[in-house]
Amino acid sequence: MRGNALLRVSDAGGALRIDDLRCAPSLAMRRAGDDVYLVGTAASPIGGDEVALSLELAPGASLRVRSVAAAIARRGAGRRPARLTICARLGERAQLWWEPEPGVASAGSTMVVRTEISLAAGARVWWREEVVLGRFGEPPGRWISALHAERAGRPLLHHEVAVDAESGPALAGPGHRAMGSVLAVGGVPEPAVAHAEDGVAVVLPLECDDAVLISASARDHPALRRLLDAVGGAAEAPGSAPATGR
Repeated sequence: MRGNALLRVSDAGGALRIDDLRCAPSLAMRRAGDDVYLVGTAASPIGGDEVALSLELAPGASLRVRSVAAAIARRGAGRRPARLTICARLGERAQLWWEPEPGVASAGSTMVVRTEISLAAGARVWWREEVVLGRFGEPPGRWISALHAERAGRPLLHHEVAVDAESGPALAGPGHRAMGSVLAVGGVPEPAVAHAEDGVAVVLPLECDDAVLISASARDHPALRRLLDAVGGAAEAPGSAPATGR
């Protein structure tokens, strides 16, 4: 299954205005207040699926993107991977919170997620990605995530992670089945390392003074989310509404 989806938004006096919305065959988007939810409309992602999603925020616009459920990557016919390509463009002073539910690398699947983020000067982003290695009681499939970000035309971050049944324990830690990262630009937490009985998280500063990469791994998804929220507590994104002036 192949398809392209587009969401273009702007600011309407402190509220979200959707200027263009186009959905892919396997991916719909539904507005709920000033949030937009991703909704899977088919048994996707399955090996061989290719979906492209474009997000465009006009200057001053604020948007939070969530999802209604986890995205479970499944094995398809043959050995082709499922692919999701995301392109996000933020204008001056735009703010984007990307907070979907986790991806799940089920047994035998291969999922490739490639994200490109382009921020104008003064734009802010909180881009959270979470992956659970396999469903309960099964080995994980393969999950590849690549994130490229630039700010005002200059490279900000090139980050890529690939995990499977063999590399997962080495990258995430023994007994850890959940991995996550956050790219935070603007209103960021201080560099730190957080240890818990069921996970660890680290906040790494990037070249810009107000940009960090948070990386975490944990025993399960609830523990992972607690860690990401704990180390990101100084940022405005977790658990708070975008600054839309309401």
